[in-house]
Amino acid sequence: MPNEQGPFELILFGGIRLGGPSEEAEHLLVNGKATALLAYLALPTIGRFVRRDTLGGLLWPELDQSRARTSLRKTMHAIRQALGVGALLSRGDEDVALSSGVVWCD
Repeated sequence: MPNEQGPFELILFGGIRLGGPSEEAEHLLVNGKATALLAYLALPTIGRFVRRDTLGGLLWPELDQSRARTSLRKTMHAIRQALGVGALLSRGDEDVALSSGVVWCD
């Protein structure tokens, strides 16, 4: 369901949903790690940069840093495939954020 804040709408309260112009958006939620990454980056504020090592440690605590970063990179790729290359912002090689111009969250 597109809106004026961004073409994709991430609903976290009352059941997780992701709507927008791409049919792949809703299918992205089948991937639990992608869903967790989207939710973590959306709360408390979209546009807040988070260290990749922090995300890797949170989502893949059982993996060493190198493997966790590889898994994070693959998950970020899946998000970009479904929502577009501008959905995730990078600041250098270490920080990532969700773009408020692409994703709106309740």
